[in-house]
Amino acid sequence: MKKVMSLAVATLFSVLGLTSGDLFAMEMSSPKISGFIDTTYTDSDKLDKDGGGGTFNLNTAHINLDGSQGKAGYHVGLDFGTNQAAFATNNIQEAYITLKHGDTCVLTVGKFVTIEGIEVIDSGMNPTITRGSLFTFAEPFSHTGVKMDHKFGKMLSLTLGVVNGWDVVTDTNSSKPVLARVGVNLGDPLSFGLGGYWGPRTTTAEAKEPETSVDLTGVSKWGPLAINFQWNQGSQTVNSTKAEWSGWGIQPVYWVSETVWIGGRYESFDDKNGGRTGTAGKESNISIAPGMKVSEATTLRAEYRYDKSEPTSGTESDTNTTSVELIYAF
Repeated sequence: MKKVMSLAVATLFSVLGLTSGDLFAMEMSSPKISGFIDTTYTDSDKLDKDGGGGTFNLNTAHINLDGSQGKAGYHVGLDFGTNQAAFATNNIQEAYITLKHGDTCVLTVGKFVTIEGIEVIDSGMNPTITRGSLFTFAEPFSHTGVKMDHKFGKMLSLTLGVVNGWDVVTDTNSSKPVLARVGVNLGDPLSFGLGGYWGPRTTTAEAKEPETSVDLTGVSKWGPLAINFQWNQGSQTVNSTKAEWSGWGIQPVYWVSETVWIGGRYESFDDKNGGRTGTAGKESNISIAPGMKVSEATTLRAEYRYDKSEPTSGTESDTNTTSVELIYAF
């Protein structure tokens, strides 16, 4: 085993162009600390009906630590707040080591966010304040494992990875899921990526049943207008019942000026047998979210959102939600 590990390390160093003493001979940069505080006030029909009324939220107190030493680097992203409770298995959103080979290849080892979708865990990087059904139900939030990102010129990129599973840090079976993505960059007119995830569920009882997610995500830019788009289809087996879903969405952003913009979203999500949302049927949502830079570090946004639920059996329902968000980045 020691010989195999030594050979693997030697091969990796050879591919990356490193010698055994390179990492120790190079000067290590001081850790760079950055982050943000994200707060919102939210009110909706559902909150009022339940007697709770509007609520203030500390969505995230986020801290990044970044550093490097030669061709090796690291990143740690920590989350504290309601986002952490909803989207992370612990306070560590990401924690990984990178090894670079030139300007074209990066190996990432550790915990990292998904390669799918328009929206991310950090709200301020999304077109709207709230997240849609595709982010919440159709794709993983993060993976723990290893992935390689390789660029082939300016137009083509490839991502390949082997991970423990879907939103888990520790795997509970011996088989490892895989993820892959092919990206095409044609500049402002169009860039997109087709990727996905395939592998056994990480619970022992369903270890032989695969879960899949196929995702097409891209953006088309036309001057001050950017139109993000996504299509996703997937399946998984839970308690011997197969769940299947599909959905699509567009999220435009229009820049009125350098400091003022309007974001939006329309999504349609079909949870065919209720395996993801708990209710079989279709749901859709539409949002409009104007925003502005109050200062270089401060962002103020508002959002109106309308959700409609059309269950396969039962009564249709809708919800109106309004939100105001203030973000300070440091």
